Amino acid sequence: MAGRPTDYTPEILAKAQGYLDMLPEDEVVHSIAGLALFVGISRDTVYDWSKQEDKQEFLKLKPNWQKKS
Repeated sequence: MAGRPTDYTPEILAKAQGYLDMLPEDEVVHSIAGLALFVGISRDTVYDWSKQEDKQEFLKLKPNWQKKS
């Protein structure tokens, strides 16, 4: 069954990284919803991409969704 084409692009990845880089070192990411809104995708898409092995670059962002140390 073919689904809708993915919106996952290097530009989306760079935008997500930019959002996470804007946070002060001692803060937690505001929310997954905030990340999704900033990037222009749904919150469900953020969660889906974070579980897909073919999106390794996005998976590497996931530790930054928690407190930076």
